[in-house]
Amino acid sequence: MAPLDFNAPAAEEKAEIARRKAAISRRIRKDVLAEYELDELPSQGERTLITGAQGTGKSRSAAETIAELPPGASIWWLVPTIEKAEEQAAEYTRLAGPNSMQVRVVRGRGADDPVAQGEAMCPRHLVVNRAAAMGVMVQKEICDNGCPRSASCGFQRQKNEMTEAGLSIMASDYLWLPQCPAPSHDLLIVDESVIGKAADIISFYPTRITEDDKWSGDSIEEAMDRRQIAAMVRAALVDHPGRELAFLRDNGVTVAEIKACIEHLATREEAQPAVSGWMSDRVISDALDAVEAREILKVLKLFRQI
Repeated sequence: MAPLDFNAPAAEEKAEIARRKAAISRRIRKDVLAEYELDELPSQGERTLITGAQGTGKSRSAAETIAELPPGASIWWLVPTIEKAEEQAAEYTRLAGPNSMQVRVVRGRGADDPVAQGEAMCPRHLVVNRAAAMGVMVQKEICDNGCPRSASCGFQRQKNEMTEAGLSIMASDYLWLPQCPAPSHDLLIVDESVIGKAADIISFYPTRITEDDKWSGDSIEEAMDRRQIAAMVRAALVDHPGRELAFLRDNGVTVAEIKACIEHLATREEAQPAVSGWMSDRVISDALDAVEAREILKVLKLFRQI
C-alpha cells in the first residue's frame, strides 16, 4: 500500500485512512475466524432467558460459573440497585478463586463515594445527571472540558481505574445510559427485569409538533416538506388515537421521511444545550431549562418512537 501523503488534500487523506482501516479490519476478522474455527462471525450473539422463583439460586449459579472463567473477558452484570450490586460482588468474592477474574462495583454519579465518606461520586451529580438525561455527552462536554472538580471526582477516579476487562456489577440503569465507566461488555447478564427502567413518560401540547421554528432551515422547500410531515404526525396523534401508525402509512409517510425529520431536529442548535465543565451548576441548569422550555427534545423523542 502506498505511503500516506500528509500534504494531500483532506478528502484524499481521509479516503486513504478509511482504506487502511478497512484492510486492517479484514485481516483481523480473518485471524479471528481462523482462531475460533468459524466460517462467519455471528451478526448477533446468543441470548438465553432463565426463569425461576426467587431464592432458587439463579444468581449464585451465575456467580459460580463466572468464577470459573479465565480472566480476559469484560462482563456486565446488571442488578436492580447499587445495594444489590454490592451484595452480589461480596457473594462472587466468596466464590472466586485465585485465578478468577476481578470484580468491581460500578457506582453512578449520585452514589456514595466509598473513599470519601458523605460525598457523592460526582459532586455535581444533580445537574450532570440531568444533562445526561437530555443527551449531553457528559464526559466530553463537562468532565473533560474544564470541570474544576474532575481531579478529585470519585466518578473520574473510578473511570480511570476501570481500564482492564473483568466482572463489572452495576445498577441496571446503565443499560439505558449512553456512557458507562466500565469497558464495553463481551457478555451481558441482566438479573431481574429491566423493562420498568426503559420507559419514560413525557407530555406536551400537540401544537409544539408543528411550530415553524422547529422545521425551518436549509431551503424553503425542504422546510415545508418537514412541516408537512409534522402536520401528519400531529393529526395522527390528535385525530386517530389507537391507529396512529396506520394513519401515517395510509397517508404515504415513510420511514425515510421520519428519519429525515429526526436528523433535522437532532442537529438544531436549540436542541443542543451549550454547556461545559467550567460553567457553574446554575449556568448549566439555566441552559438546560432553556432547551426544556422549547420542548424540542420531547418532539425529537416522539419522532424516534414513531
